[in-house]
Amino acid sequence: MEDLSNEHYSVELYGMKINTCGERERGKTMKKTKILKQLTGGDMIDANPKGRRHVQFRGKTKLYFTANDPMQIAPQIDEPALWRRLIAMETPYTIPPAEQIPGYAEKLLAKEGDRILSYHLKKIQEALNGDMYTFHLDVDTKRLMASLQRDTSSVVLFLKEWCRLDPNQKATIQALIARYHEYCSRYNLMPVSDRQFGTVVKAAYPQLDSVRIHTTGDNPIWGFKGIQLREDV
Repeated sequence: MEDLSNEHYSVELYGMKINTCGERERGKTMKKTKILKQLTGGDMIDANPKGRRHVQFRGKTKLYFTANDPMQIAPQIDEPALWRRLIAMETPYTIPPAEQIPGYAEKLLAKEGDRILSYHLKKIQEALNGDMYTFHLDVDTKRLMASLQRDTSSVVLFLKEWCRLDPNQKATIQALIARYHEYCSRYNLMPVSDRQFGTVVKAAYPQLDSVRIHTTGDNPIWGFKGIQLREDV
């Protein structure tokens, strides 16, 4: 993704229907999504490959990545528009090494390649003719997407870095939101609304209890039991 957002490399997408990447570098964070937005939005892409002529084209490429670890997205680009452009699919089932067939894909294609291609082309045509090509995300995929989005949320980062889980401690929602805005300001992040903050906290840490906390005032204030703000940051 990082390379494809570079105008020197984006020319590789010219005329391509799909671009595959066998394995992401472990621990690498996605920081540039320009090319993803251009592809899904139908925008013109400017490519300026080194030693070759400038090319401008409208991309129609689908990007397909595989990885052993979840994709990490930089907090500064964590936004709803990005998540609407992504689909994450989990493949939890693996074949035990003792049961694996070396070179199975090559052997299968050599023997059944034409039949497999014909079958899938037929099914694609049936789907197009029957107006059946609107695909829906299943429950597991939606759950995985929600989990990935939570893990890259600015709220979750704040909770992990500036808070501490402790079943005997409490924190008011006002205090948490105040420190959260301070956190976002320090690291140049876009904060969620105060209303969304509490929802994200409960989604990230469902074990927290919503409680009324008595402070110096007469009226108790809503907050969470099981968490406290760190004083060493």
